[in-house]
Amino acid sequence: MKNRNLALIVLAAILAFACNLPTPTPATSVTETPTFTPTPILATATATLQGSTVPFASPNDGALNCRTGPATTWQVAAVLNTGQSVEIVGRNTDGSWWYVKNPAAPGTFCWVSAAFVNVTGDTSGVQVVAVPATPTNNPSSSGAINSIDVFVEPDTIHVGGCIGPIQPIKVFAKIGSSGPVKIKVHFKVEQTGNLSTHNLNFTRADIQDVSDSFTPPVDEGRHKVTLVIEGVNTSSLNATAFYEITC
Repeated sequence: MKNRNLALIVLAAILAFACNLPTPTPATSVTETPTFTPTPILATATATLQGSTVPFASPNDGALNCRTGPATTWQVAAVLNTGQSVEIVGRNTDGSWWYVKNPAAPGTFCWVSAAFVNVTGDTSGVQVVAVPATPTNNPSSSGAINSIDVFVEPDTIHVGGCIGPIQPIKVFAKIGSSGPVKIKVHFKVEQTGNLSTHNLNFTRADIQDVSDSFTPPVDEGRHKVTLVIEGVNTSSLNATAFYEITC
Protein backbone atom coordinates (compact mmCIF):
# COMPACT_ATOMS: atom_id res chain seq x y z
CA MET A 1 0.00 0.00 0.00
CA LYS A 2 2.81 2.29 0.86
CA ASN A 3 4.55 1.57 -2.47
CA ARG A 4 1.37 2.31 -4.41
CA ASN A 5 1.03 5.74 -2.84
CA LEU A 6 4.61 6.52 -3.70
CA ALA A 7 4.05 5.58 -7.31
CA LEU A 8 1.02 7.84 -7.52
CA ILE A 9 2.99 10.77 -6.12
CA VAL A 10 5.79 10.27 -8.67
CA LEU A 11 3.27 10.07 -11.52
CA ALA A 12 1.57 13.26 -10.37
CA ALA A 13 4.92 15.05 -10.23
CA ILE A 14 5.79 13.94 -13.76
CA LEU A 15 2.44 15.15 -15.10
CA ALA A 16 2.83 18.54 -13.35
CA PHE A 17 6.31 18.96 -14.82
CA ALA A 18 5.11 18.07 -18.26
CA CYS A 19 2.37 20.67 -18.11
CA ASN A 20 4.92 23.37 -17.36
CA LEU A 21 7.06 22.57 -20.39
CA PRO A 22 6.93 25.26 -23.15
CA THR A 23 4.63 24.45 -26.03
CA PRO A 24 6.69 23.88 -29.16
CA THR A 25 6.04 26.43 -31.89
CA PRO A 26 5.09 24.77 -35.14
CA ALA A 27 7.59 25.31 -37.95
CA THR A 28 6.61 28.04 -40.39
CA SER A 29 6.95 27.11 -44.05
CA VAL A 30 8.89 29.84 -45.89
CA THR A 31 8.46 30.11 -49.64
CA GLU A 32 11.42 31.83 -51.23
CA THR A 33 10.65 34.22 -54.04
CA PRO A 34 13.36 34.05 -56.68
CA THR A 35 15.13 37.35 -57.28
CA PHE A 36 14.26 38.71 -60.75
CA THR A 37 16.61 41.10 -62.46
CA PRO A 38 14.90 42.66 -65.47
CA THR A 39 16.79 42.41 -68.74
CA PRO A 40 17.05 45.84 -70.36
CA ILE A 41 15.31 46.07 -73.73
CA LEU A 42 17.39 47.88 -76.30
CA ALA A 43 15.61 50.28 -78.60
CA THR A 44 15.62 49.18 -82.19
CA ALA A 45 17.93 51.39 -84.21
CA THR A 46 16.35 53.23 -87.09
CA ALA A 47 17.82 54.59 -90.28
CA THR A 48 16.94 58.11 -89.19
CA LEU A 49 19.95 59.73 -87.59
CA GLN A 50 20.23 63.10 -85.95
CA GLY A 51 20.12 65.79 -88.60
CA SER A 52 18.60 63.44 -91.18
CA THR A 53 16.35 66.23 -92.40
CA VAL A 54 19.43 67.96 -93.82
CA PRO A 55 19.36 67.31 -97.58
CA PHE A 56 22.23 65.48 -99.26
CA ALA A 57 22.95 64.67 -102.90
CA SER A 58 24.90 61.73 -104.32
CA PRO A 59 25.62 60.73 -107.94
CA ASN A 60 23.07 58.35 -109.47
CA ASP A 61 25.02 57.36 -112.58
CA GLY A 62 28.76 57.15 -111.88
CA ALA A 63 31.18 59.99 -111.18
CA LEU A 64 29.70 63.48 -111.45
CA ASN A 65 31.23 66.90 -112.05
CA CYS A 66 30.61 69.61 -109.45
CA ARG A 67 30.94 72.92 -111.26
CA THR A 68 31.53 76.56 -110.38
CA GLY A 69 28.12 77.46 -111.81
CA PRO A 70 24.78 75.83 -112.69
CA ALA A 71 25.55 74.78 -116.27
CA THR A 72 28.05 72.64 -118.14
CA THR A 73 29.65 75.83 -119.44
CA TRP A 74 31.18 76.47 -116.02
CA GLN A 75 34.47 74.91 -115.00
CA VAL A 76 34.69 71.72 -112.95
CA ALA A 77 35.53 72.44 -109.29
CA ALA A 78 35.40 68.85 -108.02
CA VAL A 79 34.33 65.34 -109.02
CA LEU A 80 31.88 63.36 -106.87
CA ASN A 81 32.51 59.63 -106.89
CA THR A 82 29.83 56.95 -106.81
CA GLY A 83 28.45 56.64 -103.28
CA GLN A 84 29.81 60.02 -102.17
CA SER A 85 27.30 62.44 -100.61
CA VAL A 86 27.47 66.21 -100.30
CA GLU A 87 25.25 68.55 -98.31
CA ILE A 88 22.79 70.67 -100.31
CA VAL A 89 22.76 74.33 -99.26
CA GLY A 90 21.00 76.02 -102.19
CA ARG A 91 19.50 75.73 -105.67
CA ASN A 92 19.03 77.73 -108.85
CA THR A 93 15.69 79.33 -109.73
CA ASP A 94 14.17 76.33 -111.52
CA GLY A 95 15.68 73.67 -109.24
CA SER A 96 17.62 72.03 -112.05
CA TRP A 97 20.94 72.45 -110.20
CA TRP A 98 21.85 72.04 -106.52
CA TYR A 99 24.37 74.24 -104.73
CA VAL A 100 26.43 71.94 -102.47
CA LYS A 101 29.41 71.94 -100.14
CA ASN A 102 32.56 71.30 -102.13
CA PRO A 103 34.13 68.04 -100.87
CA ALA A 104 37.48 68.93 -102.41
CA ALA A 105 37.81 72.35 -100.75
CA PRO A 106 36.10 72.75 -97.34
CA GLY A 107 34.47 76.12 -96.91
CA THR A 108 33.68 76.46 -100.63
CA PHE A 109 30.72 75.38 -102.75
CA CYS A 110 29.94 74.05 -106.21
CA TRP A 111 26.94 73.03 -108.35
CA VAL A 112 25.66 69.59 -109.40
CA SER A 113 22.94 68.81 -111.92
CA ALA A 114 19.73 67.69 -110.20
CA ALA A 115 19.10 65.20 -113.02
CA PHE A 116 22.19 63.17 -112.10
CA VAL A 117 21.88 62.91 -108.31
CA ASN A 118 19.77 61.10 -105.74
CA VAL A 119 18.56 63.36 -102.95
CA THR A 120 17.88 62.42 -99.34
CA GLY A 121 16.48 64.63 -96.59
CA ASP A 122 14.13 67.58 -96.76
CA THR A 123 14.71 70.08 -99.59
CA SER A 124 11.59 72.16 -98.94
CA GLY A 125 13.62 74.81 -97.13
CA VAL A 126 16.44 75.04 -99.66
CA GLN A 127 16.74 78.64 -100.85
CA VAL A 128 17.60 80.04 -104.27
CA VAL A 129 21.28 81.03 -104.52
CA ALA A 130 22.54 83.78 -106.78
CA VAL A 131 24.38 82.46 -109.83
CA PRO A 132 28.07 83.46 -109.80
CA ALA A 133 29.46 86.05 -112.16
CA THR A 134 30.28 84.77 -115.62
CA PRO A 135 33.99 83.96 -116.09
CA THR A 136 35.46 86.15 -118.84
CA ASN A 137 37.05 83.14 -120.50
CA ASN A 138 34.10 80.79 -120.29
CA PRO A 139 30.86 80.71 -122.26
CA SER A 140 27.69 81.27 -120.25
CA SER A 141 24.04 82.07 -120.55
CA SER A 142 24.90 85.74 -121.24
CA GLY A 143 27.33 84.88 -124.04
CA ALA A 144 26.23 81.45 -125.25
CA ILE A 145 27.36 79.90 -128.48
CA ASN A 146 24.05 79.41 -130.26
CA SER A 147 24.97 78.41 -133.81
CA ILE A 148 27.69 76.49 -135.64
CA ASP A 149 28.03 75.59 -139.30
CA VAL A 150 30.93 73.44 -140.47
CA PHE A 151 31.79 72.53 -144.05
CA VAL A 152 34.76 71.07 -145.95
CA GLU A 153 36.18 71.71 -149.41
CA PRO A 154 36.32 69.48 -151.34
CA ASP A 155 33.88 67.10 -149.73
CA THR A 156 34.74 64.28 -152.16
CA ILE A 157 38.21 63.23 -153.31
CA HIS A 158 38.89 60.49 -155.87
CA VAL A 159 42.27 58.76 -155.69
CA GLY A 160 42.94 56.31 -158.53
CA GLY A 161 43.86 52.90 -157.20
CA CYS A 162 43.92 54.36 -153.66
CA ILE A 163 47.53 55.33 -154.31
CA GLY A 164 48.53 58.89 -153.38
CA PRO A 165 49.33 61.64 -153.41
CA ILE A 166 46.05 63.15 -152.17
CA GLN A 167 45.06 66.78 -152.18
CA PRO A 168 44.61 68.79 -148.95
CA ILE A 169 41.16 69.51 -147.54
CA LYS A 170 40.10 72.90 -146.22
CA VAL A 171 37.64 73.06 -143.33
CA PHE A 172 35.61 76.12 -142.38
CA ALA A 173 33.22 77.02 -139.55
CA LYS A 174 30.86 79.89 -138.81
CA ILE A 175 30.30 80.34 -135.07
CA GLY A 176 27.46 82.47 -133.70
CA SER A 177 27.29 83.93 -130.19
CA SER A 178 24.42 85.71 -128.44
CA GLY A 179 26.77 87.98 -126.48
CA PRO A 180 30.33 88.72 -125.35
CA VAL A 181 32.49 85.66 -124.77
CA LYS A 182 36.01 84.36 -125.30
CA ILE A 183 36.44 80.82 -126.57
CA LYS A 184 39.09 78.39 -127.72
CA VAL A 185 38.25 76.18 -130.69
CA HIS A 186 39.90 73.54 -132.85
CA PHE A 187 38.90 71.06 -135.53
CA LYS A 188 39.10 67.35 -134.79
CA VAL A 189 39.65 65.18 -137.87
CA GLU A 190 38.47 61.58 -137.55
CA GLN A 191 41.50 60.31 -139.50
CA THR A 192 44.31 62.43 -138.06
CA GLY A 193 43.18 63.97 -134.76
CA ASN A 194 43.19 67.57 -133.53
CA LEU A 195 44.27 70.53 -135.64
CA SER A 196 45.54 73.88 -134.33
CA THR A 197 43.76 75.81 -131.55
CA HIS A 198 42.15 79.17 -132.39
CA ASN A 199 41.19 81.90 -129.90
CA LEU A 200 38.03 83.87 -130.67
CA ASN A 201 36.83 86.96 -128.82
CA PHE A 202 33.20 88.00 -129.22
CA THR A 203 32.68 91.54 -127.92
CA ARG A 204 28.96 91.41 -128.75
CA ALA A 205 26.40 89.14 -130.38
CA ASP A 206 28.10 88.21 -133.62
CA ILE A 207 29.19 85.49 -136.07
CA GLN A 208 32.87 84.75 -136.59
CA ASP A 209 34.70 82.48 -139.02
CA VAL A 210 37.49 80.03 -138.37
CA SER A 211 39.30 77.80 -140.86
CA ASP A 212 42.10 75.26 -141.16
CA SER A 213 43.44 72.65 -143.57
CA PHE A 214 44.85 69.13 -143.45
CA THR A 215 45.98 66.36 -145.75
CA PRO A 216 44.08 63.17 -145.06
CA PRO A 217 45.59 59.71 -145.45
CA VAL A 218 44.32 57.69 -148.38
CA ASP A 219 41.63 55.68 -146.66
CA GLU A 220 38.61 54.95 -148.79
CA GLY A 221 35.30 55.81 -147.15
CA ARG A 222 33.33 58.58 -145.46
CA HIS A 223 35.04 60.52 -142.68
CA LYS A 224 34.07 63.40 -140.40
CA VAL A 225 35.49 66.65 -139.10
CA THR A 226 34.13 68.16 -135.87
CA LEU A 227 34.49 71.65 -134.44
CA VAL A 228 35.41 71.46 -130.74
CA ILE A 229 34.83 74.42 -128.42
CA GLU A 230 36.55 74.02 -125.07
CA GLY A 231 34.02 73.94 -122.22
CA VAL A 232 30.98 73.89 -124.49
CA ASN A 233 28.72 70.96 -125.30
CA THR A 234 28.14 71.28 -129.04
CA SER A 235 26.10 68.07 -129.46
CA SER A 236 22.91 70.02 -130.19
CA LEU A 237 24.61 72.21 -132.79
CA ASN A 238 25.71 71.53 -136.35
CA ALA A 239 29.37 71.08 -135.46
CA THR A 240 30.27 68.23 -137.84
CA ALA A 241 30.94 67.93 -141.57
CA PHE A 242 31.86 64.90 -143.70
CA TYR A 243 34.16 64.18 -146.62
CA GLU A 244 34.53 61.06 -148.72
CA ILE A 245 37.53 59.42 -150.31
CA THR A 246 36.93 57.11 -153.27
CA CYS A 247 39.25 54.96 -155.33
